[in-house]
Amino acid sequence: MIKKTIISLGIAFSAITLNYALPQHAEGEQVCDMHAFTQYNKYLAFFNKHLILSENTSKINYGSNDAKYKILQFCDFESKSCLANYKTLQHVAKQHNDVSINLLYYSNDDHSISENVYKASLTVYLAKGQTAYREFINKVSKAPIKTDSELATLLKSFNISDEDMKKYTPEVSNIVKHSKEMAKELKISHIPAVFIMPKKDISEKNIYYSEFEDVPQYIIERALNHLDHL
Repeated sequence: MIKKTIISLGIAFSAITLNYALPQHAEGEQVCDMHAFTQYNKYLAFFNKHLILSENTSKINYGSNDAKYKILQFCDFESKSCLANYKTLQHVAKQHNDVSINLLYYSNDDHSISENVYKASLTVYLAKGQTAYREFINKVSKAPIKTDSELATLLKSFNISDEDMKKYTPEVSNIVKHSKEMAKELKISHIPAVFIMPKKDISEKNIYYSEFEDVPQYIIERALNHLDHL
């Protein structure tokens, strides 16, 4: 009887794993990769469509606002794994014209410089445009900012003045506030936290989510391919 119960539990667990571990790994790939993206479970408390669809999440992005698919990444701008994962997302966006990337802020440390770096990146975007924003993030990725002095020097190289900082403070503060609210609502606890979804007609069946430290590019592309065939 005990043996039958154990077997039954094993079958049930396998069924759950298969259901929420798509797309699955191929021969020769790391077994853990199949868990890098799991289909969103509609019963989880952090599924909240109105937040994911909100206007602020599409304000700052890499790629086109008309892209078919959206990738959101919550990022601590002092985290090497976060910044490295952003590079992976850029490679994906370069190869897929129908993908946009949105970087949102999350940090466990309220006293870190990460939030200031995020605010600075938004200011660069609003003042100088998407190309400058992309360049700013790439520079931070290559040499993470450690002090306010380093951040000020970097901003100066983008010709961001004190007037620019003041001008865009209300909009930047609103985006940061919204980002924090999203992180709390979605129960983000690790970074990078990545969401892949269509821009329209979002449901619990077509959102992929990962808190994997280093998500391989082929996993991201497989998730996009899976969405294409839904």
